[in-house]
Amino acid sequence: MTTKKLTRGIRNNNPGNIDRQPGVRWQGQSADQSGDSRFVVFDAPKWGIRAIARVLITYQDKRRAKDGSKIDTIREIVDRWAPPVENDTGAYAEHVAKLTQIGIDDTLDVYDYATLRALVAAIITHENGFNPYDADTLDAGLKLAGIEPPRKPIVKQPDVIATAGAGIGALGLAATELMQNHLGEAISAAQQVSAIEPDWIKPAFLLLVVALIGAAVVKQIREHRKP
Repeated sequence: MTTKKLTRGIRNNNPGNIDRQPGVRWQGQSADQSGDSRFVVFDAPKWGIRAIARVLITYQDKRRAKDGSKIDTIREIVDRWAPPVENDTGAYAEHVAKLTQIGIDDTLDVYDYATLRALVAAIITHENGFNPYDADTLDAGLKLAGIEPPRKPIVKQPDVIATAGAGIGALGLAATELMQNHLGEAISAAQQVSAIEPDWIKPAFLLLVVALIGAAVVKQIREHRKP
């Protein structure tokens, strides 16, 4: 919470300065309302933020602008929220439009999380001269009003082990096939070794044959792996 002097709305946990109405009890409204003669006193800021959001939702769903149309622009919202009888409604609407970066007559939807959050924050700022609430407090109030931020899509990470295992398996199969292809060459080489004289040359010749066949297999495996 900021160290700035607390306004009436902040003291009441009612940053939208919502009037107390006979027979109307808000969720989160304090049992003791003696602290203010006009405005609702809430138990915590989140309940006052929720109340602002619920009023804006009610405007869009159930109320009508002066011309009978749906209340779905900043001008129409502020005209209802802060009527000219006791407010500079035009200046209020211009300030909210500037804070939200939404055109004063642009059609909007308060069920859109980002839009509603911007409107609530702007109303709090205009009513109190500043907004002392952090993002978590604003989010808590909006969630209580039934509007939650969109969930981030879960991006499934590739199974590295499974992918590597599949690659090794494929490589093993390729190597097996290549070795089978060279089996005839190995048998033929072995037959030639048995006929070599003298005997002391046979081991050296056999190692040479194995090395050459191995080099051929490795070369073909590399070729096999190329895209």
